[in-house]
Amino acid sequence: MTIFSQKIVLITGGGSGLGKGIAQEIALRGAVVVIADINLESAQKVASIITEKGGKSIAKYIDTTDYEQMKSLVNSTVEEFGRIDYFFNNAGIGISKPCHETSIDDWNKVLGVNLNGMVYGCELVYKLMVKQGFGHIVNTASLAALTPFPTAVPYATSKFAVLGMSRSLRIEGKFYGVKVSAICPGFVATNIYESAIRDLPAASLLATIPFKIVPLDTASQIIVDSVAKNKELIVFPFYAKLMWWFYRYCYPVASWIGKDTFRRYLDSAAKG
Repeated sequence: MTIFSQKIVLITGGGSGLGKGIAQEIALRGAVVVIADINLESAQKVASIITEKGGKSIAKYIDTTDYEQMKSLVNSTVEEFGRIDYFFNNAGIGISKPCHETSIDDWNKVLGVNLNGMVYGCELVYKLMVKQGFGHIVNTASLAALTPFPTAVPYATSKFAVLGMSRSLRIEGKFYGVKVSAICPGFVATNIYESAIRDLPAASLLATIPFKIVPLDTASQIIVDSVAKNKELIVFPFYAKLMWWFYRYCYPVASWIGKDTFRRYLDSAAKG
């Protein structure tokens, strides 16, 4: 038995990347997982993997930028299972471009998924959990919510906003039995680099990252363990905590690291 045994868990963006890892990890701990993704086939594959291993999971389609679809997803989950115990508000999209080369369409796409979609999830599920008197919302932010992130200004903008929403909502939620956490990881081995809006090949983009990439299984275990402990901010690995510390107490160092990252990007772009 674990804290997640027979708990109803809804995960957006659960068909790939971090959502997929979390879904599989939390299912191993006994949860019933609803995997929602804009790629229904991917969500179904993850659900199948879970059920083949003896877990319980179903897949559903969702475009998180559509409020009515999000409302329908939440309502149908409650109709089927009676409640939502954990909500991983996870769907997101990456971008890697200098800001002066970023179009307004790029901005709208990133903010539509990473901010509006997250707001829709919180707005709907938080109200449900207040009515229930219990529940835990886990919003996927990023290290980019804690420190500057050159080459991805729209992404950093959205993640700073998600973190502000999460920390503020956590305080309100304490009065109603609702917990709220924010995931702020460094670089994790997911498909976000391939699917990102970018003007560099994925391999070149990965080469600009100055830190070791965390394996998905490791990241998923850290996240689920931290949610079980009701941590407010889930920041990992060590370099992410160190970067956060530099940003708060020694900004020149954080700024230098950011400048070095941008130089790496420009060098990769120049090489084609």
